[in-house]
Amino acid sequence: MSNATLRFLVFAAVLFSVHSALAQDRNPAMNASDKFAWELFANVNRPAGNGSNDAFWETWANQDDVYKDPNTAPVFPQNAHQPKVFKPSVQQQLLIQQRLLEHSNQIEMLMKEMGVAHAIQPQFIPPNPAEEEVRMNKSTFDFIVMNNLWYLQGQVAAFNKGTAISFPIDSIEVKAHWKAINESEKAKYHWQTGSDGKLYGLYALHIMTKDIPNWFWATFEQVDNPDRCKALKCSDSFGLTSSGDVSGELKQLFKQAGMGSEWQYYRLDGAQTNFTDSTGRPTLLGNSIIERGFVQTSSCMTCHARAGIDATGDRLGIFLPGRQSYNGTPDPAWYFQTASSGQTQKYLQLDFVWSLSLAQPRTQ
Repeated sequence: MSNATLRFLVFAAVLFSVHSALAQDRNPAMNASDKFAWELFANVNRPAGNGSNDAFWETWANQDDVYKDPNTAPVFPQNAHQPKVFKPSVQQQLLIQQRLLEHSNQIEMLMKEMGVAHAIQPQFIPPNPAEEEVRMNKSTFDFIVMNNLWYLQGQVAAFNKGTAISFPIDSIEVKAHWKAINESEKAKYHWQTGSDGKLYGLYALHIMTKDIPNWFWATFEQVDNPDRCKALKCSDSFGLTSSGDVSGELKQLFKQAGMGSEWQYYRLDGAQTNFTDSTGRPTLLGNSIIERGFVQTSSCMTCHARAGIDATGDRLGIFLPGRQSYNGTPDPAWYFQTASSGQTQKYLQLDFVWSLSLAQPRTQ
């Protein structure tokens, strides 16, 4: 074998090795989304190491605290246990309000058509339980504070300047739902004691991260949730074997993160990385608990794309008429007014972060 041939073969081997490494590591969020989702799950749910039962994300800033006082800049909490105080879901509250409005309109129309003046009993609409908390990591928090987005005037100023809102790539938000459980159920739940002294188990969890430009979305549920995977098919090519058992790879991931056996009772519903599939059909992702009532049309990505603000502080709505979710590719008409003279901005997109809608006006 000649020296020239040998040099070529060595060069080809090196080139192949480099290409293989790049192909494996180029974009795991897009190319191995289920595995990436579980790696995120392990990262945010690893023990906080603060002497409590906290997962890491439970030491982050609560969205209610970030926007609580528009006159005082919020401070990121230390790695200490924070008492559990759950709120009703804003998303579910808006859904209930829309259902009530649509139902009252239907009743009024029916009464006019029938010529009756007495009231018709409305349908039962279940209450919105206090079970939700939303937290953000320090990168998300710092971006909001540094750009004056924690109060309403700061967001309106960003609209007036035409400032593009783009969070850093290590930004993470977590939305969690909890339910009351018995002592005998603790082994199958990540649990906490609420500020009311009751025992609560985590039974639904959203994770959104800025690892890709339109954020990466993953949602998880406790395995015993009765409606899990019913409206939308669940998909997990990493965490479960073909027989439906927890995979050895996932068990190893949990072990490396120092997580307890209770985490093996959680399941990935799915992950979302695009508005549509390659044929143009909308991609859907929803959680039977967090998106109850509209999970069959739910798209985390499209819904959050509507997080925006206009010059008056107004917001785009969350739900379509009929109480269903927006899905598929965003409509430019949501954000821009088109005329013969060109486009003018109606709403500034807030980089998929709905928590910004909680900002209040400053009074000082």
